[in-house]
Amino acid sequence: MFKLAVIIPSKNELVTLKKIVKQLKKKRIFFIVIDDCSTDQTNEYLKKNKFKFIRNNKNIGYTKSILKGINFIRKKNFDYFLTMDADGEHNVNDINKFIKEIKKQPELDIIIADRLFKNRISEKILSFFSFLIFHIKDPLSGFKLYKIKTINKHFLNINQNNFLVDIIFHLQKKNYLISNIEIKNKKIFNRKSRIGNNLIINIKIFLYLRFLFYK
Repeated sequence: MFKLAVIIPSKNELVTLKKIVKQLKKKRIFFIVIDDCSTDQTNEYLKKNKFKFIRNNKNIGYTKSILKGINFIRKKNFDYFLTMDADGEHNVNDINKFIKEIKKQPELDIIIADRLFKNRISEKILSFFSFLIFHIKDPLSGFKLYKIKTINKHFLNINQNNFLVDIIFHLQKKNYLISNIEIKNKKIFNRKSRIGNNLIINIKIFLYLRFLFYK
């Protein structure tokens, strides 16, 4: 049986984070929370309950928080890590789908959860071209599983500002094996963006199209 770790970047999402970590603990799945300098007592809650976490001294953003979690996991004896958001969009029970897929296809390097609900038209457009060219349905999904051996080989190719979209296409072009699974995610209303206002968000997402064509 392979060893799996879950990385959860979180900023001021304590209400939903509590539910997630309680479910993970009940399932006996190892997890680490990267607290991106939250001001809602996330730090106090995690410390009180003796959950594994890293607290950033200052706000460093979503991708850099994930990379900090990956650096922690890489030094441990795990075979895979899975990223999931702290806002309640992802269902903890869907982790079973990743596990089932890995058992069926242990040669896979990445598994991406294709969300039923995508937040913006720009995400749908990126997903359309991503599937058309690489058969990757939802590159912006925050719910993904990675083989640690693969990521270790290409860790330096990950840009700290691209939500790991760049490394997915980079590995696809090098013929690593990437698979999609279907999930029904929860729609999050009034979500606070990790990037900026809607204009900035859409511009940044459209810029991710360039990774489809880079060699």
